[in-house]
Amino acid sequence: LEANAFAAEPLFFPESVFNKQAFTEAVALAFSRCVWLRSPDADLPALVPMLDLANHADTPNAQIKLKPASKGGLFGGKAEPPMAQLVALVDIAQGEPITLSYAESTRAELLIDYGFLQEPVPAEWVTTFSLDEDDINFDDKCDVLGSAGLEPSQQFVLSEKGELPAELIAFLRVKFLKGADAFLLEALFRESVWREHLLLPVSQGNEEEALNAGIVRCGEVLRKFESSLQEDLALLAEAPRASLEYKLAALRYAERRAAEASQRAFKGRLAELSSLEYYQERRLRSLNLTPIETEEELDALREESARAAGRGIGQDYEW
Repeated sequence: LEANAFAAEPLFFPESVFNKQAFTEAVALAFSRCVWLRSPDADLPALVPMLDLANHADTPNAQIKLKPASKGGLFGGKAEPPMAQLVALVDIAQGEPITLSYAESTRAELLIDYGFLQEPVPAEWVTTFSLDEDDINFDDKCDVLGSAGLEPSQQFVLSEKGELPAELIAFLRVKFLKGADAFLLEALFRESVWREHLLLPVSQGNEEEALNAGIVRCGEVLRKFESSLQEDLALLAEAPRASLEYKLAALRYAERRAAEASQRAFKGRLAELSSLEYYQERRLRSLNLTPIETEEELDALREESARAAGRGIGQDYEW
């Protein structure tokens, strides 16, 4: 923008008014004042004076909906333009503040987009995983993810408490699905592959790659923190609560705890690989067949097969 517009046409865009700092502030102001209009087709950001005065709440008592335009009818129906409507979600008492959900955002995203930090700050962090576009099975994997309501590049929220999101683990299984495991991408399995197979371990190799990807991502996030845990704790104890330094330290402290907990969870699951039941074992069990895992079990099977054939072990025949 600076090179193609501001610098290229200084008479139309004087530097005293049109510069990177001014543009950044204008975008931030517009974004922080916009509201989301809910409609059946999509949620749209818009600047709506007066309605933008409502504060954010995790559990709001109202929402803004987009009423589509009406063309009118043959028998006198009045045409109306599209309009934003403030709709109560619950009974609101007189004098009670009206609140909206600005977006399904983390505390960090609310601070970046709207300039405030809502406390308490939960220990959570956000990461995005994406399919490899050069994957030979990219289109099939997109279809599988689409059946579960996920995108090829999907954001996940991980918390210090609770299990790793099942959708995240399943997404990573899809991402690393290849070789002998890729048969699950066939159209035959399309309707059931996510629900019946990908929410469970597929193979030991696939599970190992998926979990290692999570461990690597956690390590990358933790290495990006420029301040130490001790420095953040000192800021939380000494900095004014309304200061940006305090807010950023609170976010870093919460995100660091969540990322460390996620890393431990990924490593814990990785240590259990040998005890998990994979697709082949589940399939054999569904057919009332027991997989052969030891040499003793194989010898017993040979002996049973020989008895069923009506001869002893080692008996020779002349054909």
